[in-house]
Amino acid sequence: MINNILYATDLGLYGPYLLQHVMSLASKHNANVHTVHAIEPVGVFAESILSTYMPEDEVNNLRRNGFSQVMDRIRQQVENAFEDEFIESNCNVQLINGIKVIGGKPAEVILETAQQCNADLIVLGSCSQPSDKPRLGSVASRVLNESSVPVFLVPMVKLQNPKNYDLYR
Repeated sequence: MINNILYATDLGLYGPYLLQHVMSLASKHNANVHTVHAIEPVGVFAESILSTYMPEDEVNNLRRNGFSQVMDRIRQQVENAFEDEFIESNCNVQLINGIKVIGGKPAEVILETAQQCNADLIVLGSCSQPSDKPRLGSVASRVLNESSVPVFLVPMVKLQNPKNYDLYR
């Protein structure tokens, strides 16, 4: 039985295509959809550039306030993407049970969020960049290998126009 679906989004080009899969599954099972977007931590190289070219007080302010502003903007982008997709399809918006934007390594964030929301299924793309041949990215691979619940991987193959791919016909 599928009651809770965790949708891991990267806000990529294929987001609407993935969302159609998620909403199709959610509608068929009358399941709640929990959405998560992980923000990769700032790396050592980026930290050194900030420290080199910005005054220390600005870097500290950016660490304190900038990260939450970025998280809020990304959350808004996810919400906007959902609204756009729901306008174009017959999706039941009431199945969406929240959108989280969390800082951390994406695979860890996805796996932890799946436990927190009692996910019965995790849905994510097979890799972050579409290619001619389906391939498995590092995040998808780790989630697939470490998840305690089933994982529904959507292949990110090149489609003519992924936004117009309609699973509801």
